[in-house]
Amino acid sequence: MAGTIVAVFDDNAQAERAAQALVDDGVPLEDITLVFRGADGAAGATHDHTEADQETLASGVREVTEHDVERPINPQDEIAPRAVVGFVIGAPLGSLLISLLVFFPAVEGLLAAHALAAQLGSGLVFGILGAIVGATTAGGVPVEAAKGYHAEVKRGKTLVTLLASSGNAPHFQTMLREQGGRRLGFFPRFLDTLQSMES
Repeated sequence: MAGTIVAVFDDNAQAERAAQALVDDGVPLEDITLVFRGADGAAGATHDHTEADQETLASGVREVTEHDVERPINPQDEIAPRAVVGFVIGAPLGSLLISLLVFFPAVEGLLAAHALAAQLGSGLVFGILGAIVGATTAGGVPVEAAKGYHAEVKRGKTLVTLLASSGNAPHFQTMLREQGGRRLGFFPRFLDTLQSMES
């Protein structure tokens, strides 16, 4: 499952050094965002630093004034895509399971007489079950965390956000902590999972 890692930094230069460390570790630029007041939505550093700083700061990282980690997730936005994927996964699994029953002599005769109906029926049942599980699976940024991140940005802090998987999230969180990040969080999101699968 993919999600968003968030870390709070005291200033832009510190956050950009952390972003550069992520880029150096192989993270694609499009997966990293800096969030701070005064950002113009452009890629790359738009503010002044010393010449020495410029050589160590990430360029090409998206900068925005607001990010979805500052807003609690609306579960309604994810119900439909979760349900669709649940159905798409559940239906073929149901058909496969019913097909495997031909290896059991007790039900082989019944399946042979009604093979198509059994396969379609099991596919439909498992598809519906998958859709229900998908639609009811929770994820996203809790309300209190979203409010906290928004307050940090209002106070002049910088957020570094990173699209990551649950498998590599601990590694990236450790990196961000070593760069001075605090209030680290990882928030699984279904739509982020779809985005990471498409890229």
